[in-house]
Amino acid sequence: MRKVIKRCFAVILTMLLLFSTALMAAAETRQVTFGVGVSVDGTDIGFDEDMRPFIMDGRTFLPVRAIADIAGMEVDFDGETNTVLLTTGANPQAASPLTQAVSAEVVEARQVTFGVAVSVDGEVVDFDEDMRPFIMDGRTFLPVRAIADIAGMEVDFDGDTNTVVLTTLAAVAEPTPTPAPTPEPTPTPTPTPTPTPTPAPTPTPEPTPTPVRTLLGDWYRNGQHFATFNANGSGSFNFFSEIGWVQSGRRIEICITPGVCRGNCFAPIIYTHTLRTDGLTITDTRTDTTFELRRY
Repeated sequence: MRKVIKRCFAVILTMLLLFSTALMAAAETRQVTFGVGVSVDGTDIGFDEDMRPFIMDGRTFLPVRAIADIAGMEVDFDGETNTVLLTTGANPQAASPLTQAVSAEVVEARQVTFGVAVSVDGEVVDFDEDMRPFIMDGRTFLPVRAIADIAGMEVDFDGDTNTVVLTTLAAVAEPTPTPAPTPEPTPTPTPTPTPTPTPAPTPTPEPTPTPVRTLLGDWYRNGQHFATFNANGSGSFNFFSEIGWVQSGRRIEICITPGVCRGNCFAPIIYTHTLRTDGLTITDTRTDTTFELRRY
């Protein structure tokens, strides 16, 4: 009886040792480097403390749930088979934008547990040895490349900013249209001013020649012939009486005589006169009588 008990105890102890060894093989201590940024469709994404992306063994790892939500995939976990269940067709959820700068690189030792399976729409996904999913701090992580392939994303890496750049299919299928260039406005030509024509100078009209004022000729008083003045100083006066006359400025000296007289006459009559173009005003200085003479 004691031998049977000892044998059973030995078997149980062996099984416990083997199980403990298996658990110890699944849980490993790895060096992980935090300080990696993630951008989805041009937006920098923020993560909770326990979901921060990191680099391990030269690969960048991201939390499965955060990326699955962005890609429109439902996430569940089957504890019996230790499998992450992903189902496509859900509505994509907007990622939380980054609210503070990504911390500087920090290297930490963390416990990671391998042995996790991933299925998509019921089909288990095979992974290479260096891309196996694992659990760290209660979260399932996958390499960026694996998540991008599962979620249908394009992946790139910006080494200058240490940022993983993810682009969803929607963004790839519907590229942002390039705005049409705004046409340069056609400059309005400056109109050439129409030169104002210089008016032709108005010709100065030739002045109407003023008739020559002269005593020469016939003069009438009240329609009757009064006197005739000839150019040689002779003339006639009051119905054919002979006169001699001399003009000096505004004075006329007239001699009434049967013959011609040149200023020193028998019966001199001295007149002052105002000569106009339409007539002649004569004043008899002897009698201070003024009368008008006109031409006809």
